Amino acid sequence: MSHVHVIKGNADGKIWLEPAIEIAYMHEFTNKEIKDIMRLVQENYEQFKNQME
Repeated sequence: MSHVHVIKGNADGKIWLEPAIEIAYMHEFTNKEIKDIMRLVQENYEQFKNQME
């Protein structure tokens, strides 16, 4: 299944792109960072999908 990984310092996360955009896990990110990450993933969904084809 399609997903993206997010890493910043000691923080890491995984977000599923299919069947829906949702967090698999987020470790050590602040709530604001998680909100910003999810916004960026949603805004760039098509680009992520095209890169994976």
